[in-house]
Amino acid sequence: MADMQLWFLATGMLMIGEMLTGTFYLLVIGIAFAITGLTAWQHWPYWAQFAVAITLTLTNIALLRRQRKNGNLRISQSLDTGQPVEIIQWLSDTHARVRYRGTEWNAQLAEHASSQSDRYTIRDIEGSTLIIENSPATGA
Repeated sequence: MADMQLWFLATGMLMIGEMLTGTFYLLVIGIAFAITGLTAWQHWPYWAQFAVAITLTLTNIALLRRQRKNGNLRISQSLDTGQPVEIIQWLSDTHARVRYRGTEWNAQLAEHASSQSDRYTIRDIEGSTLIIENSPATGA
């Protein structure tokens, strides 16, 4: 199998892993591997391919960590934020199974939310876990 095909195969596997985890780390590594695949297509020597892969991976991860540390990287599912969820079962004081969009999801209470409420809304999504908070009371 050609070097280029191996790099793109690794890229594909990383992208599938990213879809399952949603962390962005596998995405930036996959981008580095895709670019390295292009260097293999140009018949760069092995040491240069690995140097590109390592350099891009470390640079991208450092940039991603800095963005997350500064709070500039906020992954928001804006269409889901604020939507109501139905508690199916409490698994612990801060974790529950909820129904949202006709499917069961894992949910975690936001930092200052209380488990003593009847209504919850989505505050954020981390991976495949909904971060929920108490819904504001609505007057009728």
